[in-house]
Amino acid sequence: MPVILKGVRTSVIVNIGTAAIASTVGAESLGSPVIIGLSGFNTAYVIQSSLLAVVSDRLFERLQR
Repeated sequence: MPVILKGVRTSVIVNIGTAAIASTVGAESLGSPVIIGLSGFNTAYVIQSSLLAVVSDRLFERLQR
């Protein structure tokens, strides 16, 4: 079971990162606040969006235990 959760954890984090990349070409996704924050020098948006990846990573880490 822990091996399966490691794969799911990795894919979730990769998908969150890919959403930020997709926003650079105009796609509306989870990464939109990152791009808005970077273009407007608003660090609150960037931190808020980064917390999504960190929190989901920590949740999967706890599930693995």
